[in-house]
Amino acid sequence: MVFLFKKVVGFCLMPLSIVLVLGIAGAVLLWLRRWQRGAKWLITVALAILLMAAYGIPGNWVMRALESRHAPFPDSTPVSHVVVLGGGYTYSWYVPERNHVGTSSLARVVEGVRIHRLQTAPCKLVLSGSAVGQGMKVVALDLGVPTEDIVLETESADTKDQARLLRDMLGEAPFALVTSASHMPRSMAMFRKQGLAPIAAPTFYRCRPGKRWMISRLVPKASRIATTERAEYEVLGLLWAWLRGQL
Repeated sequence: MVFLFKKVVGFCLMPLSIVLVLGIAGAVLLWLRRWQRGAKWLITVALAILLMAAYGIPGNWVMRALESRHAPFPDSTPVSHVVVLGGGYTYSWYVPERNHVGTSSLARVVEGVRIHRLQTAPCKLVLSGSAVGQGMKVVALDLGVPTEDIVLETESADTKDQARLLRDMLGEAPFALVTSASHMPRSMAMFRKQGLAPIAAPTFYRCRPGKRWMISRLVPKASRIATTERAEYEVLGLLWAWLRGQL
């Protein structure tokens, strides 16, 4: 119930959800002569929020701050486990399981496999996620990881569950923690809260630091709205975890 509540509240606070509510309210009030002034304000605010999100304000700034918190994984570091946290996932009976894995999850699996291949000593690739786990396993097998090196965790519903369920397996030894760069601050805090010793291995960067300025930045883009929503999602996730004492 708490998990569902968290998802619903997060969805309602997304920029497009707010724009939609304000826009519909403004359109309804336009038909009421007494409330036309308020309707104009609601529609103006909705358009302003939409335009700001399309220009990445403040989504890109927040995303860069989140993604720059942890450096890339130091390739010379030996680990006995590489933990990959599942992300986007879309089920379809019509396509193979490898095609169920979303873009972020695919990037995480690729990075996890890369780090796994760097290890000279025995190393386990731990794929964690209730729905996406099996799909990630298929991708890892396609990329050449032996079946005996893969550990699948499919009971977790969120990052807190993943840290708790993997605690006994990982113990106090350092391990590589692979997830999206924006999700890394929350993941690292939650795994450390469980007494674990993760080494950050961020991937799937949405806002790359040092990227040169281009004239295309003057054009509003839907991709920036998606970045804004993801940045807001992570900030809300950090706030929720802090309020519940999970960090």
